[in-house]
Amino acid sequence: MTWRELKQQLYQIPESELDKDVQAWGEDTALTDVSLKKCLENMYYCDDWESESRPLSFLDEEEIKSEEVRLVAKKGMFYLQID
Repeated sequence: MTWRELKQQLYQIPESELDKDVQAWGEDTALTDVSLKKCLENMYYCDDWESESRPLSFLDEEEIKSEEVRLVAKKGMFYLQID
């Protein structure tokens, strides 16, 4: 789904529903609150890391060049975060 498609679908929500909390459903996750976020810097991921992802400012030159480390979100990208 694109943000444009999401925006169009939001316009279809009845007025009575607009003040309710946003919910998300994941394969192994119950309904939870979510928030709209914007990446403040490029985010990277590696299967060996214990955390989900790391911002560019947390990485050293070797990590950035590693084939195991990959860019997963560019600075300025919007995303929904499960809280």
